[in-house]
Amino acid sequence: MYLCSHIPQLWIPSMATHIPVGRAAALTAILVLFSLHIYRLGQPIDLKEGRGKKNRKILGDSRRNTGFKRLRGGAKGYRDEDTSRDDQGDSWIYRHTSARPFMCEVNPAWIRDQFNLNGLQNEVPHYDLCVRHILDYNVGFDRLPAKRASELEACCETLYGLVHARYVLSPEGLERMRLKYERGDFGACPRALCKGARLLPCGITDQPRLRPVKSYCPSCRELYHVRVRHAATLDGSFFGTTFPHMFLLKFPHYQARSQPVEFQPRIFGFDVQYPQLPTAEQFANEEAERMAQEMAERERAEREEREKKSLAAEENATQDREKAHETVEHVHTRTDSSAAMRDVDVQVHADINARVKGAVHA
Repeated sequence: MYLCSHIPQLWIPSMATHIPVGRAAALTAILVLFSLHIYRLGQPIDLKEGRGKKNRKILGDSRRNTGFKRLRGGAKGYRDEDTSRDDQGDSWIYRHTSARPFMCEVNPAWIRDQFNLNGLQNEVPHYDLCVRHILDYNVGFDRLPAKRASELEACCETLYGLVHARYVLSPEGLERMRLKYERGDFGACPRALCKGARLLPCGITDQPRLRPVKSYCPSCRELYHVRVRHAATLDGSFFGTTFPHMFLLKFPHYQARSQPVEFQPRIFGFDVQYPQLPTAEQFANEEAERMAQEMAERERAEREEREKKSLAAEENATQDREKAHETVEHVHTRTDSSAAMRDVDVQVHADINARVKGAVHA
C-alpha cells in the first residue's frame, strides 16, 4: 500500500468515474504474484528434483525411500493414481500391492510412526525385522535359506495387511481407497437389480488367517464372494469389519438413496407369494431348539440304555446267587448222605464183628 500511495496517479475519464491507472496496475500485479505463490504452495513436492535436503528431512524420506508423488500414468502394473515412486521396482510396498488390486500403498512415513503400529508387536513374529524389510532397509533376506526367507516374507505380508487395515481408516487411506472405488477396482455387484453398483472390500473378522475378504454392496447391503482376480485369497483382516461402513460415513454420497429393489416373481403377470421364510434370528432360534431337543432325546436314550444294563446286571447277579445257593444245598445234601452211609457202614461192620466173635466162642 505504501508503494501504491507513491505511484503517480493518471486519471482517465470514464463516464461518471475516474480510475487511478498506476494504483490499479500495482494492485493487479500484487494479486497476480500472490496467486502464483498460492499455486506454487499447492503443487506436490518432488523430492528427487525437489528443494533440497530440508524437504526430505521434513517428510522423513531418504533418497532410497522417496515417498509418494503424482503419477504420470502407465498401462501396466497396478498403481494408485495419486501416489507412486520413481523407481517402482525397488519398493517392497509397490511390489506387494501391485499383485493385490484391493490394497493401496501405505505411506512409509505413516508406518514409521510407532503410534500407528501400537499393539502389533504381539500379533506378528519378528516384528522389528518385518518393519525394516517393509520400509526397504537391507535386512539380508536374500542371504537366508529359501524356506526361512519365505517364512519371514509371510510374516511381512501379515504385518503389512494389519497395518493396511488401520491405514484405510485414516483420512489419507480413505481418500486413496476412494480413488480405487471410483475406478471400480473392487468390482461390481453381481445382483442384477443393483445395476452394477460398485463394491467395497470387507472382512468378516478382524483376526488374521481366519476368513478371506468379501465384497460389500452399499446398494443391497449384502456380502458376496470376491470375483476379482488375485484378490479372492486376500485375508479379510487386511481390511477389517469397519472399513466399508467408515467409508460410507466419510463419503455419504456413495450411500444408497433408497431401499434396494426386491425381485417380484410372477406367473402370467400375477404375483406369486411364496411362504415367508424365517429370518436369520428365527432360523438360529429354531436350530438351537432342534439341537436342544436332539440332545435331550440322546440323553434320554442313553439313560434308558443305562437302566436296561443295570436291570440286566441285577438279573444276572440274582441268577448267579440262586445258582450258588443251589450248589451249596446240593453239596450239603451230598455231605449229609455221605455221613449217613458212613454210619450204616460202621453199624454193619460192628454187627459182623459181633457175630464173628459169637461164633468163635461157641
